[in-house]
Amino acid sequence: VPNLLENLGCGSDHILVFCPCRADEHKDVDVFLDAAGILKRERSDLRLFFVLAAGVSDPGYKNALTRTKTNKLAPGIDFAFRKFEYEEMATVYRRAKVCVIPSRHESFGLTVLEAFLMGVPVVAANTSALCEIISHRQNGLLFTDGKSKELARHLETVFDDHELRGKIIQVASAAVSEGNK
Repeated sequence: VPNLLENLGCGSDHILVFCPCRADEHKDVDVFLDAAGILKRERSDLRLFFVLAAGVSDPGYKNALTRTKTNKLAPGIDFAFRKFEYEEMATVYRRAKVCVIPSRHESFGLTVLEAFLMGVPVVAANTSALCEIISHRQNGLLFTDGKSKELARHLETVFDDHELRGKIIQVASAAVSEGNK
């Protein structure tokens, strides 16, 4: 989908951090937005852009907007909220440097598998089905549920440790390929 992310404010020189979660209490998007604020303050050397797959109809949308203000994140400059159509998701995943799943509870973790399929490293909360799919520092990174500082450090690892990032992508992609046989 041409210009999809550019229309949101994410230029080709930005590092896209994608959270494919709706704004809902159990998805814990506050942790994602707090980590975004930490990274904006501490990593001014990086052009980061955070995308949350949320829309105005989500129950936690207003709270998420408030959280962006608290973290001094500017819409169209630092972040965007947008629900994506099915046909658009591949474009977003392909452009993402990392996929974040901060959920307190996931019954299956389909978004993790989608990211694996698209070759995007995953940083996820160490909860429910997520920790059954992800082996820490093998095919993804796990952070303690609710710990935004720990999430921010893991995101920095994905940005800075190119060897580990490559390993994570390779192992995750191989697992998806093996599952398709």
